[in-house]
Amino acid sequence: MAERTDAPMTAEERVLIVERVFDAPRELVWQGWTDPEQVMRWWGPKGFTSPACEIDLRVGGKYLWCMRTPQGQDFWNTGVYREIVLYERIVCTQSLADEKGNVVPGAHYGMSGDLPLETVVTVSLRRSTAGRGSFCGKRALATCSRVLRRAGMGRSTSWPTPCQRLRSKEDNMAERADAPTKTDERELVIKRIFNAPCDLLWKAWTERDHVLKWLGPKQFTALDFELDPRPGGAWHSRMRGPDGAEYSNGGTVHEVDEPERLVFTFAWDEEDGTPGREMEITITFDERDGKTEMTFSQGVFESAEDREGHREGWSESFDKLAEYLASI
Repeated sequence: MAERTDAPMTAEERVLIVERVFDAPRELVWQGWTDPEQVMRWWGPKGFTSPACEIDLRVGGKYLWCMRTPQGQDFWNTGVYREIVLYERIVCTQSLADEKGNVVPGAHYGMSGDLPLETVVTVSLRRSTAGRGSFCGKRALATCSRVLRRAGMGRSTSWPTPCQRLRSKEDNMAERADAPTKTDERELVIKRIFNAPCDLLWKAWTERDHVLKWLGPKQFTALDFELDPRPGGAWHSRMRGPDGAEYSNGGTVHEVDEPERLVFTFAWDEEDGTPGREMEITITFDERDGKTEMTFSQGVFESAEDREGHREGWSESFDKLAEYLASI
């Protein structure tokens, strides 16, 4: 029986896992998967090029990627995003397609008829224990041994290229560490490097006495802050503006991974005290040599203008946070 290579495969045998360590920050590797311009720099096996790429990065959104062989033949791939966790995880389907994004069988490109119409792909990113780079694991669910072997060859030969491309862009990203990352037109991402250890940053975000020293834009004064730091716990803050008016906001804690990750909802209270429209905020801390890189993400906003208004307010708050940390 062992000699029959065409025998049905078990569920475990039909899962392809490829792991690579990139010498680049996790956020930069994320852009390599989600920014069409960067995807076109590396997608496809060695010798292939990628002349076109479209990405609608949201749950339910679609992508359409093209790779061109050295002989000039184009192969199109499409899929639907099922799960997106910023900087950490992407789950999507993957299928062969025509140039309009219609799913086609393998026979369309002269391939075997037993090629599945759809596979499920998971891309996960986490900090590498082997250095400052990012660990990236990709899993593609195939349905027969022939597809599994072909997929394995393609993934392995493709991945050295993004490593080289990402490394070449790393310095430019570091210079723009405080600029909003345009992962989405209506999503806000701000990165800051604080001259303080991760544990202190965590306290500055979660302990009342610390938060009251910096929360709020320039010329605002934090009046009160309460936080129940556990999943399902509530938080609430109140501040006074330069005109004397008071503003309050709050939400619910979703994730707590002390001292590296905090996820919670955010909403301004309406005039009658009821919460307004909620958005999710994710804050991550990455300590290196006594300094901590903070990544703050909030979205999705109703408009780019609304996002920029919040960016200005949070940026002023983070300026105050940096001054406070320096003082202690």
